[in-house]
Amino acid sequence: MYLKVSFAKQSGFLMPVAAFILVVMGLFAVTVTRNSAQTNTATIQEGISIQAFFAAESGAQRGMSTVFYQAGSPTRATADAGCTALNASPEPEITFNVDGLSNCTATLACTRTIDAADTTSFYRINSVGVCGGGDVTSSRSIEVASFIADSE
Repeated sequence: MYLKVSFAKQSGFLMPVAAFILVVMGLFAVTVTRNSAQTNTATIQEGISIQAFFAAESGAQRGMSTVFYQAGSPTRATADAGCTALNASPEPEITFNVDGLSNCTATLACTRTIDAADTTSFYRINSVGVCGGGDVTSSRSIEVASFIADSE
């Protein structure tokens, strides 16, 4: 009794299965790589956006300080002069050189309005923080407002 094996009648099913598995695994690897790169870019962008927010906030605080405390105790006249000086600056842009904001700037603008009786000045400071460079930059804007009235 001999076992006769005929290779001509056998049809292989492992080769198509192996090819299918390789194609599916290759597509999976490409998808994982692409998602990983997008997640990395999104994380960097979020960090730079947070830096831009803090740059804008720091600029707004500096602007308020310039308006109200440039010449000591604030009066309406000194605050008006501070707002004018902030806008008259040749470069109303702050370049930060501290850790955390080392690639950031803040651009400031001050707007002054008065009430009908001309007894109160209202100040609105707009600060735009920009951080990053190249392909990954972010810009955030903060607006703060305050007022000072004539003392009676």
